[in-house]
Amino acid sequence: MKEQDFQAKRKPLLIKSRSILYHLNTLFLFMKSDFKTIVLPQTVFAIATTLYMYPFGTTSATTYSQEQNPFTILVKFFGMQAWIWVHLLVQNIANQRLGPSVIEDRNNKPWRPMPAGRITQNEAESILRALVPLAVSFSFLCGASLPSATILTLIWLYNDLDGASAGPFQRNDFPDMAGDRARDRKTLPLTYPEMATRIVLALLTVFWSLACLIFWNAVMLAWVGLLSVGGAMAVLTVCQRKQWYDEMVWKLWCLWMAFIYLLPAFSRPLA
Repeated sequence: MKEQDFQAKRKPLLIKSRSILYHLNTLFLFMKSDFKTIVLPQTVFAIATTLYMYPFGTTSATTYSQEQNPFTILVKFFGMQAWIWVHLLVQNIANQRLGPSVIEDRNNKPWRPMPAGRITQNEAESILRALVPLAVSFSFLCGASLPSATILTLIWLYNDLDGASAGPFQRNDFPDMAGDRARDRKTLPLTYPEMATRIVLALLTVFWSLACLIFWNAVMLAWVGLLSVGGAMAVLTVCQRKQWYDEMVWKLWCLWMAFIYLLPAFSRPLA
């Protein structure tokens, strides 16, 4: 279907009156698929980094920890959540507004705002132009200008300079193969033999599991948990090649990342 025909079919829906709830739901749908992959792991990492002030198995706290009170911690938690969400929304709108992404989402995620006809490309770009200054200003107030500038630069490179088509190798490349093929995206599973890429990904999973455990000098409990999840991912990636199993591995990847982000809280002081 041509893009002009697709836009024409969307017009009856777009001209309907929209409530505030409609717009909030549209913003939610931009980020719906990233709660378990980005919001939850990044939140876990932020909390684990704070817990690292208390080395595992000890009760002593640093001066920084002693200065914190429940109200301060709560304010920082919600500030951290807002920072993650605003930058995630910038990335998702910047990516999902693009023509190739709309084509891909028609196959993989037709409920997203663009293929579902909830919002036009011009409207998405208007929201994006408001969100970027908001992200920069909020980051300045939080003292996180450098991370924000880095993320926004990478978003620009990935989307507007077509870095998304530069051959990324991601865990969700396997369940998204249909959409990637529709937009002619050169991911490794579509460029090289599928079994070879599965074996490489399984080996990388085991390698990074061991590397992270060693780097953080983790306790035995963390070794058992992370290697169990990573091992299950590696086995299913190689031994099962059906769509259902690929989606299961994608969910295990989210759990695996959460385990990795928790490692600072399960590290042991170096002797």
